[in-house]
Amino acid sequence: MRLIERRQFWEMTMFRYRLAFVLALLLTLILAQAGVAYWSNQVANQHLLRGQISSQILQGFMQLSTEKQQLKVWLAEYLLIKDGSTLKRDMRFSKIEALLHKLNLLTEQAQQHSLTVQDFSEINQQIKVISLFETNFASLKKALRSWEIAKITDDDERWLLLSQSFDRVDDTDLRQLLTQAISLQQQRTSRYEEAALDALSNVRAVITSLAVFGMVSGALLGVWLLRTLSKPLAELVKSTTALEQGRLDHRISISGPDELKTLARHFNYMAQSLEQAQQKERMSRQLIEREVADRTQELAQALQTLEKAKHQQKEFFANVSHELRSPATAILGEAQITLRSRHNSDDEYRQTLLRISESAEQLAFRIEDLLMLIRHDERLFHPALTELLLGEIWQAVVRQASLLTHAQQVELTVNTPAQGEWQTQLCYTDRDKLLMVIRILVDNALRYDPTQRPIGLNLELDEEAWRVQLVDQGIGIAEADLSVIFERYFRAENGKRYRPDGLGIGLTLAQSIVKQLDGEIRIESVLEQGTTVTLTFPRGEEQDANLID
Repeated sequence: MRLIERRQFWEMTMFRYRLAFVLALLLTLILAQAGVAYWSNQVANQHLLRGQISSQILQGFMQLSTEKQQLKVWLAEYLLIKDGSTLKRDMRFSKIEALLHKLNLLTEQAQQHSLTVQDFSEINQQIKVISLFETNFASLKKALRSWEIAKITDDDERWLLLSQSFDRVDDTDLRQLLTQAISLQQQRTSRYEEAALDALSNVRAVITSLAVFGMVSGALLGVWLLRTLSKPLAELVKSTTALEQGRLDHRISISGPDELKTLARHFNYMAQSLEQAQQKERMSRQLIEREVADRTQELAQALQTLEKAKHQQKEFFANVSHELRSPATAILGEAQITLRSRHNSDDEYRQTLLRISESAEQLAFRIEDLLMLIRHDERLFHPALTELLLGEIWQAVVRQASLLTHAQQVELTVNTPAQGEWQTQLCYTDRDKLLMVIRILVDNALRYDPTQRPIGLNLELDEEAWRVQLVDQGIGIAEADLSVIFERYFRAENGKRYRPDGLGIGLTLAQSIVKQLDGEIRIESVLEQGTTVTLTFPRGEEQDANLID
């Protein structure tokens, strides 16, 4: 057993050593190839750079020759045509100055990259040529701008003087000197290009040799690795296929070098992580499905509410038609009957007119309700809050309620606080809008009380607010309907049975007006016993009674 263990350990150790040796050999080969390639590339780049600089110097000399010739052409035109414009001359001056500056920079770069004594000597020769041209250009520029030249009236004499300034400096023929400089620069450029081509050829040869050697070494290493790793790799492929099929609980067990065992262990960790992620994803999907179901239920409820509103709207239009048609029909019927009867007494005419007046008043009330509803929908309802005494407001409220109850022959019971200071309490409200709310509430109390029992109107006052409370003993409101009693067009079932001619907008308008007045409306009711409506408004400051007097 110990012999087998030692053999396995020795085989494992030998595998590591052999693999490390081969990898080290390949790494050395790669580094050598990279080093040779880098060195060869640097040499080639140096030759290419010197060739580029030399080519740019050659191009600069040729452009300099061209610009001087163009300047000479301008001078001839200037003398022959007598054109006084110097714009072209100044442009040529600028270009020549730029060329000379560029040539100086290029020759400095050429000196920095020169490798041989010959290169350095040739560059110094070109620098001397550039220096002579700078001297010539300075004197030429001065001559072309000099007033002394302009004083010479003879054009031939002036041309001869300026031509000598163009072509000679200190008995040196600049044209011949420029031709020699261009020829020398052409030779240098050709020499650099040939050197760059030779360097590139050497680079290709070295890289090709190293590449062939690397390919052969890599092929041999590949064969060895394939023979060593074929079985573990096959197991890995089998495991990846299992994962692809969705079997995330699959685990692999590889016998071989420690490196492959580590790979198998990490592979198993990955499969375990994927399995856990799949479980989390499944839980998230279930959560999303529940949320979608909840949202769907909410949408269904919203749709149900919309259908309910649509039904209420249809019912509202039907009620509106009935509410407007009934009094109009009554008015028309009474008028037609009276017109057909020629022998009615004064009392009969009076009764007929009273019935017509009641129907017209009912029709006016309905039209006013509809107009208020339209104004509220269009946001045209804006109360005008003014400072009033609570005593004045309460008198107006009692008077409005008394008019309505007296017309129906119903008793109105009024209760106020015992102390008299409440009458001097300041309030900020809209009197007309508040009376409209009182009219809506009293009208409802009268409509839905078949026995016409007394109605109570109470005023309460505390440190923070004052309250108007209306108490009736009518048919009441079911507890289930109290939460939706302020919805537009809503009417309780017992109210529909008792008075089918309602619109369901009175309490909606009342609530909107009270909110605009910074107040609160609350309804408490017991079916078949009566309803209590409480209006609560914030309390203002107390006014001095002496000031009121």
